Amino acid sequence: MPLFTRRCTFFIVILLTSFLSACGFHLRGAGPEGTKELPFDKVYIQTSQPYSTFGKSLRDALQYANVKVVNNPDDTPYTLVIMSTNFREHEQAVGGNAQIRQFIMYYTVNYQMLDAKGRVLLPVQTIEVPPRNIEIQADQMLASSDQKTTTQNQMQETAVRMLLMQLSSPEATAKLKSQQKITTNAAKQPRAKSAQ
Repeated sequence: MPLFTRRCTFFIVILLTSFLSACGFHLRGAGPEGTKELPFDKVYIQTSQPYSTFGKSLRDALQYANVKVVNNPDDTPYTLVIMSTNFREHEQAVGGNAQIRQFIMYYTVNYQMLDAKGRVLLPVQTIEVPPRNIEIQADQMLASSDQKTTTQNQMQETAVRMLLMQLSSPEATAKLKSQQKITTNAAKQPRAKSAQ
């Protein structure tokens, strides 16, 4: 292959790689950006809001990371319990005549991991998404609802990435595997016979 052709091919490959990276493309099984391999391949999600943006994004992200989300907690030793999700906002006026209104939005998620018997594998963890600021002109208040909804969806997707990053951390991985081994061994222990 001529040198010029080889250089052109190499240049095209570099451009394509950069373009795909910029678009957020990554290999299937790698999970969201910054997420290492998760310490389980099947999980049951217990949540009161499975069809929220957070619930759907979490399910999609787990499946993208090659983790099967099962419909029955008995089908896996891991249950991811979403204990609470909470939006808060603080509103304040900006400008002399309050022509600009600023909203500071907060989003937190509390979760824990249980085994199939309800025993704690990973104690309650809290995710706090960095606050988001929204500034709205006084004459654009009708559009504020759409802007808030968009921001809330973005924050929920961020929370999913943060959750998976926590679960794939060395600390969480070691704790999950250690606790699962303990509960598995305990389940195998023969029960003491009751006195006659």
